[in-house]
Amino acid sequence: MERERLREREPEAALNIYDRIVARQQAILEAQKTWEQIVRGRDRRWETTPWGRVKWLTGPRLHTAMRTMSHYITQLPPGGRSRRTRFLWEAQGYVLAGRGYSLIDGVRYDWEAEDVLCLVPGAVHQHVNADPDAPSEIIWGSMQPVAELMGLGGVEELPDDGPAPALHVPAAPGPSGGTQYGALQQAAADEAARRRADKVLVPGRTQPWQMSRQGRIKYYSGDPALGTATRLIRMFVQDLPAGARSGKHRHFNEAALYCLEGRGYSIVDNVRYDWESGDLNIVHINSTHQHFNADAERGARLLAIHSGSIGGIFDFLGQLEVEQQEVASVWQEQQAREHRG
Repeated sequence: MERERLREREPEAALNIYDRIVARQQAILEAQKTWEQIVRGRDRRWETTPWGRVKWLTGPRLHTAMRTMSHYITQLPPGGRSRRTRFLWEAQGYVLAGRGYSLIDGVRYDWEAEDVLCLVPGAVHQHVNADPDAPSEIIWGSMQPVAELMGLGGVEELPDDGPAPALHVPAAPGPSGGTQYGALQQAAADEAARRRADKVLVPGRTQPWQMSRQGRIKYYSGDPALGTATRLIRMFVQDLPAGARSGKHRHFNEAALYCLEGRGYSIVDNVRYDWESGDLNIVHINSTHQHFNADAERGARLLAIHSGSIGGIFDFLGQLEVEQQEVASVWQEQQAREHRG
């Protein structure tokens, strides 16, 4: 639908290529004014898929402000399982509810609420709800739009039993590897080995909370020091105590924040967006933003899923700047206590 809208605004073919490029960019900027900034979870419908029931929040064919990632929730019925599938993009899933296990490249990973699963491109995976009485839900962030841009879209459905066709991984070039081509092969072999060695499951309840200028945060991925198999996605939970605010900052990468609990609002480029549990708040590229808990008595928590990992896409593009404009209220209070002490 979104691409159809843009197609309607396509510049005339008679224009020269430079003018067509400029006109195309102007058409996109105009279209952006109507894109969804807040996705209301209660307004999205469930769709039956090989992954189970899916509620699509953002994606290439949805009219949202999120460009580089897709976000969706998968739900499995009590005792249910997804189909065995594989795709060629990176994805991470945060367990919202339930308990179960995933079979990823032949290895079983047991999970429960607050855990995170890391899927590397090409991983064969299947998810199983181990609870006979209650459904399970996982919210996913994936690099699907970027994969589609490179012609790598589509999902491969596989038989539930038997070996899966292996993806070819280049072998290390050996003694003859002193060429640029050999270096290319070596880099691919090194990356495959890293992914096999790094973490696929991140247990949420044992991850530490960290205090920083941006607030009280629990990190799951997005920094090589965390040792996750995925390398493009940053995921963390922001804790906002009653009446608290996050830090105010600006960064080039876009972000999506799913409200796990509570209610509040975000100021994004001087515009207020109210959110509550089940909503997804989109912070568009290069915007100044800050998040507020609007409840004076109860806390709120936001799950951030975005493409701003260290060493990821935006680092590769040289978009490294983070401008901190204001510190979080909890950081301010901690600094004041330490100064008094």
